[in-house]
Amino acid sequence: MIEKPDADLFRRRLTALKRARLGARRWWPHYLFHFADLSNVVSILENDELLSRGAVTARYADFIDSASPDIIDQTDERWKNYVRFYFRPKTPTLYRNEGFRPKERRALGGAHCPAPIYLLFDLESVICRADSLFSYGSLARPDVPIYSTGAEFEHLPFDLVYHDSRFEKGERNDIIFHRHAEVIVPEKIGLESLRWIWCRSTAELETLRNLLSAEIWEKWRDKIGVRTDYNLFNREWVYVDHAALSPARITFYLNPSRNLLDAGPMDLHIEIIETATGKNFEAYQKDAEIGIRLDVDLSALTQPDDYTVRLWIDENIAYTGMYQAENLPF
Repeated sequence: MIEKPDADLFRRRLTALKRARLGARRWWPHYLFHFADLSNVVSILENDELLSRGAVTARYADFIDSASPDIIDQTDERWKNYVRFYFRPKTPTLYRNEGFRPKERRALGGAHCPAPIYLLFDLESVICRADSLFSYGSLARPDVPIYSTGAEFEHLPFDLVYHDSRFEKGERNDIIFHRHAEVIVPEKIGLESLRWIWCRSTAELETLRNLLSAEIWEKWRDKIGVRTDYNLFNREWVYVDHAALSPARITFYLNPSRNLLDAGPMDLHIEIIETATGKNFEAYQKDAEIGIRLDVDLSALTQPDDYTVRLWIDENIAYTGMYQAENLPF
């Protein structure tokens, strides 16, 4: 990939950032952050590229749209044809769309990201590309300037972009704007600079593994993990934290929503497929209130020692897992 003629200026600024006293944020300057719903991440990894919004909506009918329709409407059409990255995790946007939420409780005009996964790209290699651009704040605002040079990167206000503490009321708009600073690349980007794929829970990691082809899982398995030591997710809404599978029952352990109003109602759909017989067992529960665990009795199965299970919450995949009893030596 051809680099910017002043790539050394970018590297100099990044070196200074990495040496800065950022506390728990000290690792942020190494990466660019792109989060997407689990189902979309499967498509990204299988196709070995990350597409712009314009390209992905045209190509994939099942794309889960995490963006607010109102914000998209006010965003300049040009930027919809760019792949977009944030300089930081836990942007204000993620706070407004993370997790499984009742439809009437979704803040962004119905759009949400029920099972977000972070794709962490190497910041240096992407920002030094000849075709990459960047902003000092949210591209959803009209007439936001776009920059490309190392001299302009020197003036990017990382103290505001990386701001991660309380602020006074009068500072709110300025800080929120800068927290959404972006790097953008036209049309698409390959995954050569993808360094890590970080999930919110062990259940969502299992789901990603089981939805990926064996070949793609082997390619990326060493880069995929669950990070609870880094503060990546807000964790204030419903999702499957982990699942226990056995021949007798399945137990889903769920993250409780911070606000009880976000606990439901939501529709549940469970599908279990016996490997040996191919029989399909399904159960539905409409308008369920989501607690901290969900138990599924498997007494109706004829071959419960080998099966696949899927759980949907409001038609969005929440968990996919496989159970196979260990082979006995007799």
